[in-house]
Amino acid sequence: MRLLLSFILLAASISLAHATTDDTLEVVVAGKSRAFTRAELEQALTSHTLTVDDPDHDRPVTYDAFALNDVLKLAGADPAHGDELVFGARDGYAPTVAHALLASHGAYLAYREHGQAQDWSPVKQGKAMVSPAPYFLLWAQGKTLGAEFPWPYQLIRIEVVDFATKYAALYPRDVASDAAPMHGFKTFKTHCLRCHSVNLQGGELGPELNVPKNVTEYWDAQHLRAFIHDAGAYHAHSKMPSFVGVLTDADIENLVAYLALMKTRKLAQP
Repeated sequence: MRLLLSFILLAASISLAHATTDDTLEVVVAGKSRAFTRAELEQALTSHTLTVDDPDHDRPVTYDAFALNDVLKLAGADPAHGDELVFGARDGYAPTVAHALLASHGAYLAYREHGQAQDWSPVKQGKAMVSPAPYFLLWAQGKTLGAEFPWPYQLIRIEVVDFATKYAALYPRDVASDAAPMHGFKTFKTHCLRCHSVNLQGGELGPELNVPKNVTEYWDAQHLRAFIHDAGAYHAHSKMPSFVGVLTDADIENLVAYLALMKTRKLAQP
């Protein structure tokens, strides 16, 4: 019995080690998926060493990285395949980036921290410290860039998409471009979509916001606005970032208007 238990524990530890060290990156272009290991990327692409002002460490950090455009070209992608990139992290975090921003703002895919024996220094995520492995999106211009330039880590997937097609169920069609819900949708796309989904489309790190219940159906309006403004005032060590100084009162009002509109456009649950 003791021998069997030891074997099970050994097998579990091997499985866990494999799961946490897997360095495969999936790239999806025009619905077709290709998978690359780090060794394959290193063999095919030029490696760059960059020092950037890293927002997750709040200090300059030097990384070894591939130019993201080189990774996409290796997978056969170009801007004609879609206007947006969706980055998939192990925990369900799924930020999007406009394809047109890559070349002009120096997007790179880091695969290790330069000179580190263990490849990475851990970063804080809520109450935990986690490794950024296997890949980390960084910007050569550093953390001075705006919210449309996310820094996701633990990346395992990149998909080139047409945004309006990929996220058709959350897109507020037939809404005037200057209406509050459309302004709110743009705020949602930039700041919220990476963690939250609407009609089951978007990130999976945070809760779904529309089905079966829309968030405006169970949150008091005053508290919902305050929670969006600063989730940390409600939950200690919240994974949801503070938007103090980022979103104005008008931004939050527009965001709530968008969410309230989507209450009337719920996707039928599968």
